[in-house]
Amino acid sequence: EGKLLWNGEPVKIMMNGKEALSQDMLLNYLPSEAVDRIKAYERTSELQDRTGVADGNQEQVLDVVVKPGFMDKFLAEVEAKAYSGDEYAAKLNVMKLSDSDPIMIYGRAADDLESVSQMTMGAKGVVVGLTPTRQQIGALAYQHLWSPSGDRALRDNRWNIAVGANHRDTRDDRWTNRLVFLPETTPTQSVTSNHAYNHSLKVPVDFTLHYNIGTKNTLGVWASVDFGREMSNNRSSQETTEGEDGLIKVNASENLSSDKTESVNVSGSAAFKHYLKDGALSAKFDVIYSHADNEGTSQAEYRYFQNGESIMDVQRYSAPNHSLTAIWTVGLNKAIGKNVMTTVSWETSYENRYRDEERWRNEVTDKENSTYRKDHNWTNVMTMNANCKMGKFTLNPSLELKHLHEQTVYRRAALDTLARRNMLLATPSLEMKYSYKGRHGLSATLSYRNMPADMIDCIGYTDNTNPLYIRMGNPDLKTSHSLNASLRYHMMIPVHSQMFSASMDYQKIYDPIGTVMHYNSQTGGYRVQSRNVRGGNRWSVKLSYDRDFTDDLQFNNSLEEVYHRSFGIMTLVDDVTGVTYNRQDRAVLKYDMMLKYEHGSWYVHTRNRFVWKHYNYSDEAQLARNLYNYDTELRTTYKLQRWNFILAPRYIIERGYVAHRMNGGQFFLNAQVNYTFMQNRATLELNGYDLLDQRRFYEESVTATSRTEDWYKGIGRYVSLTFRLKLDPKAKKSQQ
Repeated sequence: EGKLLWNGEPVKIMMNGKEALSQDMLLNYLPSEAVDRIKAYERTSELQDRTGVADGNQEQVLDVVVKPGFMDKFLAEVEAKAYSGDEYAAKLNVMKLSDSDPIMIYGRAADDLESVSQMTMGAKGVVVGLTPTRQQIGALAYQHLWSPSGDRALRDNRWNIAVGANHRDTRDDRWTNRLVFLPETTPTQSVTSNHAYNHSLKVPVDFTLHYNIGTKNTLGVWASVDFGREMSNNRSSQETTEGEDGLIKVNASENLSSDKTESVNVSGSAAFKHYLKDGALSAKFDVIYSHADNEGTSQAEYRYFQNGESIMDVQRYSAPNHSLTAIWTVGLNKAIGKNVMTTVSWETSYENRYRDEERWRNEVTDKENSTYRKDHNWTNVMTMNANCKMGKFTLNPSLELKHLHEQTVYRRAALDTLARRNMLLATPSLEMKYSYKGRHGLSATLSYRNMPADMIDCIGYTDNTNPLYIRMGNPDLKTSHSLNASLRYHMMIPVHSQMFSASMDYQKIYDPIGTVMHYNSQTGGYRVQSRNVRGGNRWSVKLSYDRDFTDDLQFNNSLEEVYHRSFGIMTLVDDVTGVTYNRQDRAVLKYDMMLKYEHGSWYVHTRNRFVWKHYNYSDEAQLARNLYNYDTELRTTYKLQRWNFILAPRYIIERGYVAHRMNGGQFFLNAQVNYTFMQNRATLELNGYDLLDQRRFYEESVTATSRTEDWYKGIGRYVSLTFRLKLDPKAKKSQQ
């Protein structure tokens, strides 16, 4: 998945012992001849560096040491891609390698499957979807680092600023088949098609400062401003049927809607820390403000086949929003002896949220659904934890006490209420770790969590904006709780680079919040309400084993079993008030195996995945179902001087879905040819994807009360041509 892990923990990338400006660019674009050496080590926290007492906040670091002759120079890559359809992509990456003044420049204009959500200092977010996204994104970042005067052991002072702009246009064409289970009878079935277009523009500006004030104090400042604009247009249609064959029509609807949001978000943070001989005092203040203006229109037609009625519904709404949050935190880290580091912190936060939504229906004020909501929330949190180092064992007990004081003013139609809630929540946890020579590791965690319901769901309101899906509040909602436990073991054997890991997770949920639906057999509409249901549990066990058989042959495989029991209240039909529970037992077995062989000019990579899902229900009308998925790919690469030839056939087979189009086999044939020239700086790549045009796009989800299967439009067969040019820095001959 493009992530670097060490014993299951994420790896931090650094350059010359300093924070890397862009980990992504450093890993993907730095030429190998520029690397002097790579150091891998465990980096302790600044608190541990100053006190000598472990606090459990160490990082796994991969430190890339760059040769001096390559420093203070620019590294760049240019890429252009053309598709056989209307898609295209062009990208520019520029990074200045420097220990004191690194610079990052990034730009991308494309209409393809890749979408970049963010590109900031040290972070990049990329989503690769199945439908094209038209995007223009640019980012510029500068960082200045300098060593503090006095103690050379202190970490560098630094500040950085990043600005950017991100414009995206996306389309989503989706078809949904949804079964809603009814007690002791066949479920209702709804078939929906939805076609959406979304436009967004965001302009972020970020600033960060880390400064050492003398040898015992540090100051951190962070500020961010984000301007945004989003617009969307949706066209949807649906039809609900009953009966064993789904031939009895109940209702149908068509809907056109458009929405627009303009927003500004401003946030800032200042943190001060004073280091003591055996600990530290800290104070932090955060403020977050956001304002958004929402507006939208919709036009819908609803047809009810039972009585032959047809209704046109035209709606319009306008809703300004704003929120202000202020957080004040103070903390104390105190070492007790040489092996125990304790932490006590107190956090007080205030949140003010406001939304005034005015709605019109057929050009008449819709008083029933126009809403006003204002929240005032005070939260006080005290956290106490300790990191106890006892030889090869580390024990970390923690306790969080949270007091919530929430107040909501809510107006809707005749409802005008002031709701208050006071809660005291305790969240204890315990973590234990054992490490032996860095090759064996055992960890166990135990925690208890609280999940309060949203205040708005605890108010007795009714929202009939969609007459086929009327939402209702529930004043009787209670807080949900969960008990969580995990056990993990990993072992490394240097011989043949063997790695074995085993993990087990367990979760018990008390009073989970589910959705209860009331079905009207005359209109085919639903009234839905949140309600606490019976608790369930979840078990999972995973085993992984990796090894090198030879220098040329690598083997990776994992086996995972998940068992999940949950409960849902069966849909209530018409005026029925009695509650009937449906128990769902879900078992998932997953096996992954990869084999890699590389020798001379040949590289062969095979990947196999088998997934079996079994669903069983206590309601006899809902049949037990088995879903099977097998996915195998054989990727073969042959290198011939400057040429690379890649052939990657892939076969997927599925069974057990309700929608027949989701069952069957798919055979993909992918191929690639690339040629490098200009002393390996330039690459020309011809890529063919799904040459037999067999790809189908779908997903499914199953609960104790419903089953949903989605299939959607994506890019199938295509051919692309890519040109890539790397502009590498060259060291002076005397420094090479």
